[in-house]
Amino acid sequence: MFCQLQNILERFLQQSHLDLTGCVKLAQLPDSIGSLGSLSRLLLSRCHSLKQIPGLIGKLTSLTELHLNSTAIEELPESIGSLKELRTLNASYCASLACIPNSIGDLASLSHFDLTGCEELAQLPDSIGSLVSLSRLFLSRCHSLTQISDWIGKLTSLTMLCLNSMTVEELPESIGSLEKLKTLVATDCASLTRIPNSIGDLASLSHLDLTGCVKLAQLPDSIGSLGSLSRLLLSRCHSLKQIPDLIGKLTSLTELHLKSTAIEELPESIGSLKELKTLDASYCASLACIPNSISDLASLSHFDLIGCEELAQLPDTIGSLVSLSRLLLSRCHLLTQISDWIGKLTSLTTLCLNSMTVEGLPESIGSLKKLKTLVATNCASLTRIPNSIGNLASLSHLDLTGCIKLAQLPDSMGSLASLSRLFLSRCHSLRQILDWIGKLTLLTELHLYSTAIEELPESIGSLKELRTLNASYCTSLAYIPNSIGNATCLSRLNLIECHKLAQLPDSIGSLMSLQRLSLSGCHLLRRIPDWIGKLTSLTELHLKSMAIEELPKSIGNMQNLRMLDISGTPIMELLDDLGILVELQELKASG
Repeated sequence: MFCQLQNILERFLQQSHLDLTGCVKLAQLPDSIGSLGSLSRLLLSRCHSLKQIPGLIGKLTSLTELHLNSTAIEELPESIGSLKELRTLNASYCASLACIPNSIGDLASLSHFDLTGCEELAQLPDSIGSLVSLSRLFLSRCHSLTQISDWIGKLTSLTMLCLNSMTVEELPESIGSLEKLKTLVATDCASLTRIPNSIGDLASLSHLDLTGCVKLAQLPDSIGSLGSLSRLLLSRCHSLKQIPDLIGKLTSLTELHLKSTAIEELPESIGSLKELKTLDASYCASLACIPNSISDLASLSHFDLIGCEELAQLPDTIGSLVSLSRLLLSRCHLLTQISDWIGKLTSLTTLCLNSMTVEGLPESIGSLKKLKTLVATNCASLTRIPNSIGNLASLSHLDLTGCIKLAQLPDSMGSLASLSRLFLSRCHSLRQILDWIGKLTLLTELHLYSTAIEELPESIGSLKELRTLNASYCTSLAYIPNSIGNATCLSRLNLIECHKLAQLPDSIGSLMSLQRLSLSGCHLLRRIPDWIGKLTSLTELHLKSMAIEELPKSIGNMQNLRMLDISGTPIMELLDDLGILVELQELKASG
């Protein structure tokens, strides 16, 4: 292959673009490559066998891009410094690369230098500080690089610096000289303990990401001088116990991420962040205090307090957050009530209250005219849903799964004209679904799994858009109304383990859209009626552990059936003529 490549090069001396990406067996480049005087782009990425770049590469004086990522090179040649036009040098994921020559400092045009994932690279030459045009430097996952030297401060054109997953313990003081730096990313630097005061001099910095710096216990007060900062990400800084009060000076901040930090309170000054749109303090297990000044965050649209287990109270001033669209309070176990201020959040579209200890929802919740999603799963103490819930004209998703003490739903729920998905599964105390359910004409999913209901109401046939009805493990369910046949869009009907269900209405044969019918474990159902053959769209039929002894002949009409489960039944022979189930791909039968 080497000789072939040499012949090709001699024929194409005027080429400006040579792409050998992914030539995994290419182990060597011919010296004649140095004759390609017009070459501007050389792509050698993923040439996994390539261990050396010939010294004559320095003759490619027109080269602007050199891509060496995921090669086996161990060093860059000294001659690389002759590439005066080089703008992009990508040597990322060169796992064996251990040496960068001093001549790298001669690349006067270099603007993009990527050394991401060079795990053997233990040192960078100080001459890198001479790269006056460098705007993007990537050193992430260079695990052997234990420090960033002061030369970093000389890269005055730098706009992006990525240091993810490095073993550095601190950032150098000289970093404050990078006046054009817009993005500084140092995520998952597990040894990083110190941010220098000089960081406050980064006048252009708009994005600072220190996510996962688990030993970082303190931020310098100078961080309040970052007037251009719009995104500050401190999630998973597990040692960080305090946010400095000077954070209130970050008047351009739009996002503040504090997830899984050790903070115990939010500073009073947080109310000064008038542009803040996202505040994520989820899983701050020690967070116990939200200041009254939170009300001053006029732009806040997303507020996440999920998993703040020490938070026992929210200030009433939260009701002043006129722009708030998403409020997430799930797993705040000490929050025993949602106060009436909730009704003032008129922009709210999503409210999540999962696994809280609230006993009831406030009447004022009915004022949330824009609310689309209300999720209150596993609220084990919840016993009451207010009548005002019927006023939620925009509500499309209501999830009350696992509210085990909820014994009744208000009739006003029939007014939820936009509701498309209703989840009531594992509401073990819920014995009845009333006729109001038939008014939910946009409902597409109804989940009643493991409730105590004894029958489905006649009005269920009015749900013309219903596609999924899950009443599995309703061990008291004994009656399915004839009207079920009017639910013409129904495609999935799950009645697994409905132990008291002894009969199915013939009208089920009218469900022409039904694709999956699950009756497994319905022990009192001893026969499958002939109407089953009318379900010509059915692809799956689950009859496991039923008492049926035969299948009706009409089952042969079900030409779309792909899966039939009759395991655990007394059936010994499926049918005399197996050939009529020509499309059947999977049969589960008893031995």
